[in-house]
Amino acid sequence: IRQPMCHRTKILWIELLYSYFIFRLILTDLCLYLHTKILFSLRILKHIAKILLWTIISLFALIVLAVVLLQIPAVQQKLTNKVVAKVSEYVGLQIEVGKVYPIFWDGIVLKDVCVHGTQNDTILSADDIAVSINSLNLDSSYVALSKVSLVRPQVWIFVDSAGTMNIAPLLELFNSSDTTSNFVVKVEDISIKNGQFSYNDFRENQREDFGVNFSNLKVSELYLQAHDFSMNDGEYAAAIDKFSCKEQSDLQIQYLHGNFRVNDKLIRGEEFVLYTPKSKLSARDVSLTYDSFSDFSSFCESVNMAAHFNRSTVSLYDISLFAPALKDIPYDFSLEGDFNGTVSDFSVTDLHIGYGRSSQFVGTLTAQGLPEIDSTSF
Repeated sequence: IRQPMCHRTKILWIELLYSYFIFRLILTDLCLYLHTKILFSLRILKHIAKILLWTIISLFALIVLAVVLLQIPAVQQKLTNKVVAKVSEYVGLQIEVGKVYPIFWDGIVLKDVCVHGTQNDTILSADDIAVSINSLNLDSSYVALSKVSLVRPQVWIFVDSAGTMNIAPLLELFNSSDTTSNFVVKVEDISIKNGQFSYNDFRENQREDFGVNFSNLKVSELYLQAHDFSMNDGEYAAAIDKFSCKEQSDLQIQYLHGNFRVNDKLIRGEEFVLYTPKSKLSARDVSLTYDSFSDFSSFCESVNMAAHFNRSTVSLYDISLFAPALKDIPYDFSLEGDFNGTVSDFSVTDLHIGYGRSSQFVGTLTAQGLPEIDSTSF
């Protein structure tokens, strides 16, 4: 009875040993297979990593090479000439740029810029124009800039005796049916240092004995710091942090601040502050309305003003620069009230006027006939 049991036990052990060796062999083959696959995958990943690394190094090298090449005067000049030629052809004006310096990644600096008109005249010149770009899509007529800076820009605009402006090609470009009527430009920050502006209308008298001549303007020492500028559908808007300039008529703006918008019918300023050597004006809002910019040549009769003045100091000398008949009335007075009308026909409600130490007037004032004092009725 014991012999068959021993025989079966031996067979069982043999089967167990055989199964163990078979399992071990399978497990070994599986580990070897997995090891081979892992090594193969690691080799592939290593190759991919090398390719990616070399791609990144190559792209970086190309960028560095492009930057280095752009520093070479010959490369700059050739690239600049090609771009300027295309832009000149597009706008119909001759443009010259001395040098170009890239601002890494997002901008450019133009040196010694000059724009010539069709009559061999200079429209614009500037020592430096720096531009940083946020978004540029000419197909949809949208340009967004983070910063624009101009150093010593000079602008000359004139109307010849035949009534043609020297910037007519540029105006035709914006009014052309070939361009999108709603061309949008936005700039986060704008700065102008030591600018000059000149405007002449040779159809009008170029000499003026006294005061501002809107047919012969010459502005110098122009400084501007502004933000949130936009140009959209013929309207311009900006928040001016600080503006100052001098005009040949002795008009001097020491400080101007406010939120402004301008179009072909309106100039409006909110939170308006204006300082001259003789006046200090403050207003919640000021607006000038007109039929066209040519109305400024007859400012007293044609430009309507509306303003809500806070307590301000006004010099008649500053007003006389726009209404010369007042030049011999050297009065300074304090003013507060709501003004509406033209210089020649206006009313002021909620008016508080102070002159000297004790003279005051409170009420409503209307006047017709200024600047001719003798024929003015109050």
